[in-house]
Amino acid sequence: MSGIGEIKTRQFEVYVLYKVINGNSYIPARDISHHICLFKCMKTKKFYYSELQTDSGGDKVGKIKLHFEEYKFLNGNIHYDFFGYTSKTYDEIKAIVNSNWYWGKNYHLLLKNCQHYVSDLLGSLGLEGQVILGDAPENAKKPEEIMAIDPNIRMSTVIFEHMISNE
Repeated sequence: MSGIGEIKTRQFEVYVLYKVINGNSYIPARDISHHICLFKCMKTKKFYYSELQTDSGGDKVGKIKLHFEEYKFLNGNIHYDFFGYTSKTYDEIKAIVNSNWYWGKNYHLLLKNCQHYVSDLLGSLGLEGQVILGDAPENAKKPEEIMAIDPNIRMSTVIFEHMISNE
């Protein structure tokens, strides 16, 4: 129960990753990419993600399945935008994903796709410090170096390079 004057603790930084559709790399094009909602835990610095896929193994046909689990970065440049902070806990986010109306619906390229899902998910997170999306890339960083971004700063797409260690 929420009380007056209660201070909510930021649990996660929230980003959107842009990935090549049905591919294993990232892309700087927001309009023609697979969208993934990425969460960085403020306490543990672990990354989690939620995305829309289908029971056919891709994201073009079939019944919709949603994921929420720990994220493993792909090699190469990673393209993403910072969207803000949420005070939702891991369990609350998981419940939002598991109860989402997209589950089990037929995929539709124009009405029920990964971009629509991520947009709806972002709307249910009670984000603070949302940013306006820009067009120019910013500094290169590794995932472990992603820092909380001042919510007053308007941010554009950020690109950073991450090479997965084989150790």
